[in-house]
Amino acid sequence: MLKICVALALCLAAQLATAQDAAIGDKTATTDSTIEKAQPPASTAAAEAKDDVFKPPRGFQTKKRGDLVLYCKQDSTVGTRFKTENCYNEAQMR
Repeated sequence: MLKICVALALCLAAQLATAQDAAIGDKTATTDSTIEKAQPPASTAAAEAKDDVFKPPRGFQTKKRGDLVLYCKQDSTVGTRFKTENCYNEAQMR
């Protein structure tokens, strides 16, 4: 009987803990959405102007294949010594 009571108490405690975590996650989501709404439109226009010039992340080389510009990175897969090259266009990189 004692084992059943202890198991029930643990189940209830676990349920309360997860409910509190979910409530904390909901508060941060509302805080983030209010921050996004608080930004003036001028700053978003400036951010769009910055996005026009694309710089690839560190480790990627720019390669041109005809009219297409690709950003490529070489890496090796776990378990093999062969290097592979993964290439992405600008839309995929963003």
